[in-house]
Amino acid sequence: MRAIRVQRQAALQGLAVGSAAAALAGEAAAVGKYMHQKIKSKFFRLVVISGLALFFFAPAAFAATQKIIFDQRELTNSDSASAWQIFNNTDESLYLRDGGLLLHSDGDAYLVYTGQFNYQQYDRMKLTIAVNQPVRLTVIPDVSTTGFNTYELRRYIQPASQPTTVDLSLRLPFFKNSISDLGINFFSEQPAEIIISQIILEKSGPAELFAVAVKDYLRVFEYSPFTVNVFAAPRIFGHPAAAYVMPIIIVLILLMVFSKRWRRLAMVLILVIWIITDARMTYEFFSYHLADYRSYVAPVVAEKRLRTYGDFYQFADWTTAHMQPGAMINFYKSGSAHFPRLLQYLTYPLVINDEGTEAKTYLVYNRKDIVYDESSRLLYLNGVAITGAGQVTDRYNTYSFIFQEE
Repeated sequence: MRAIRVQRQAALQGLAVGSAAAALAGEAAAVGKYMHQKIKSKFFRLVVISGLALFFFAPAAFAATQKIIFDQRELTNSDSASAWQIFNNTDESLYLRDGGLLLHSDGDAYLVYTGQFNYQQYDRMKLTIAVNQPVRLTVIPDVSTTGFNTYELRRYIQPASQPTTVDLSLRLPFFKNSISDLGINFFSEQPAEIIISQIILEKSGPAELFAVAVKDYLRVFEYSPFTVNVFAAPRIFGHPAAAYVMPIIIVLILLMVFSKRWRRLAMVLILVIWIITDARMTYEFFSYHLADYRSYVAPVVAEKRLRTYGDFYQFADWTTAHMQPGAMINFYKSGSAHFPRLLQYLTYPLVINDEGTEAKTYLVYNRKDIVYDESSRLLYLNGVAITGAGQVTDRYNTYSFIFQEE
């Protein structure tokens, strides 16, 4: 009996020791698992923080690839000067002025850069310019061949006391392959003096490209006739924004339907995307009303401009004031094909002949190709006389006037 008790006691002691060892092993495993999770968590956080820091701060730490293609110093180099040409302008020279180069624009001048590049090399352009007239600046890739342009490459420059810096993204399909040349069009209603201080090409970093994508999405399409009934789709890098957003929405819908764990988060993110999209469309809608107020309602009569019609309504009022009721006139216009019919409506009972020759009175509206020669007293269209002798009786602006044939 004694031996049995001793054996039983030893067995119980062995079980106790085994249980303690197992408990210690379990605790050690739990601690190890906990530490492993902590290490993984810290490592993950470190990776995320490092990635974000690299994404946002690396572009600031390392200067972007940059190439100055236009300034006084650059154009003193004969090779650089030969890379630039001026087209569609009477004066094809540049003049030193106020730290830049002065271009005397007739109102539709083209400055063309013949260098070749694509957006893998340079995807950003900065222009520093000053103007004495409102100017619409348009950058046109392959201007001598296809001449594509888009609202992302168009800006409106106003006269100011200091030069204006225009920052344009070239991350667009037109620049995917190397372009043969690059045109910069300066359009103004009146002749303008344009002082160009510098033009720079740059290569953007990741954070800068992300900022460009956000700006592209928020950029409002310019008013055009079809925007009355249709909102132009927001674009990112020249492509419909839906191409970037729809894959995200599809993934969120799948998570909402099939994943209990991520369902609530997916629903919240879909709601956020919907709110952002709706807010952007609302902003675009009201931006057209704000543009109308700023360009047509608020300005004084002489400065009113209405969408794509510009100052045509002011021109019609001026015409009525300078014509005898019921007079017949030959109307030569630039702009919308609707202008002759609209002018007939606005100036009734005047009789409007669209580019006719039956009447003795000629009404010219913004035609830079029609010139009055004082020596011969004739009107010339592209160098060819279109009238008999007469004189300009009234002027609306440099390119708009009334000519009375004798």
